[in-house]
Amino acid sequence: MPEPIIEARHLVRVFGGGRTWYGAGKPELRAVDDVTLGVQPGTTLGIVGESGCGKSTLARMLTGLLVPTSGTIRLEGRPITRLDRAAKRRFHQTVQLVFQDPIASLNPRKTVRQILEGPLEALTDLDRSARRARVAALMDEVGLRPEFIDRYPHEFSGGQRQRVGIGTEFAELREYAIGDDPRFIDWKATARRSAPLIRVLEPEREQSLIVLLDRGRLMTANVKGLSRFDWGLNATLSLALAGLHRGDRVGVGVFDREMHTWIPATGGRPHLQRLIEKLTPIQPALLESDYLGAVTQVATQQHRRALVVVITDIVDQTASAELLTALTRLKSRHLPFCVTLRDPQVDAQAHAFADDVIDAYSRAVALDLLDQRQVAFMQLKQAGVLVLDAPADQITDPLVEDYLRIKARNRL
Repeated sequence: MPEPIIEARHLVRVFGGGRTWYGAGKPELRAVDDVTLGVQPGTTLGIVGESGCGKSTLARMLTGLLVPTSGTIRLEGRPITRLDRAAKRRFHQTVQLVFQDPIASLNPRKTVRQILEGPLEALTDLDRSARRARVAALMDEVGLRPEFIDRYPHEFSGGQRQRVGIGTEFAELREYAIGDDPRFIDWKATARRSAPLIRVLEPEREQSLIVLLDRGRLMTANVKGLSRFDWGLNATLSLALAGLHRGDRVGVGVFDREMHTWIPATGGRPHLQRLIEKLTPIQPALLESDYLGAVTQVATQQHRRALVVVITDIVDQTASAELLTALTRLKSRHLPFCVTLRDPQVDAQAHAFADDVIDAYSRAVALDLLDQRQVAFMQLKQAGVLVLDAPADQITDPLVEDYLRIKARNRL
């Protein structure tokens, strides 16, 4: 068995304790008590426990943010519990935290510029002007406008805060992981480190993004005052804006039983205005959608590999069979991404308390619909299709975030 990448032995962390000036004992809290673990190369370790059991304290010790009261931590065989300034700097270039909660990861007293510039100042030798240039580039890479740079975290939406958090995941290089594209391995750095390293936060530009927006029967339903199609159109234009802003070529197809509108993939900011002019007059229609036909046109028109986003909805496993077949056909050349617009009323009905037989029946139907959707999504994921399911009125932010994440991970 290979040596663990990181190994902890008999870790203990005690807060408080000691004695007062008068000799009385102070209360102490033993947050972590005799923990031993190791993480092997190519593996992921999940730590599960109730609130207050010491998970966060353990993570802070493993990442060098807290010093253990006793015990040892070794990274690639070298102790890290007592490091000088230079060694600590090298350590934090290798090991970093990615916070699940974007609010918790951002200092409310600092602007975005200060938050993004901090790691650059601590971990690199860049001068002030070079750091400012890099911060501006990071803002562009995570899809935030330049004028946001001097704002504070509370002035951003949750999705925007998450993008700032992505920008703080600074390391230019990280170790190669299973599923990474081998084309992005930095061979010079790999030779120096004797371990494969891959470049991150350098997403390619001039890639292709194709959005297929369903305008068929399922998209005519009214959700929160708008048709499901209108919510999908809003998401399409927001995604197109993000793609064009990142330097990608964006194409859009609107389809029902045939391709109603096809706009080939083009780059440049003026393209957004053309998209708005051609797409906004379109209305949904009570027609069955032909997914295979739409996908066939993409395969015919788009020869270069692209992220193909299909914005539609799913009713059940049977009705989604054609969608599954169509998206699976795309997989040999393109990266298929299925985005479904859920009706929040179905969610509310499924979780509502039933006072009588009619309410109980409605709740059972809603639960069955949600269960069938999950079965359909599982089949899509097993076929290698990316899936995003969200309420129709809340789809835009998670869709743009998923696109940025795909770009950051060089999935294309």
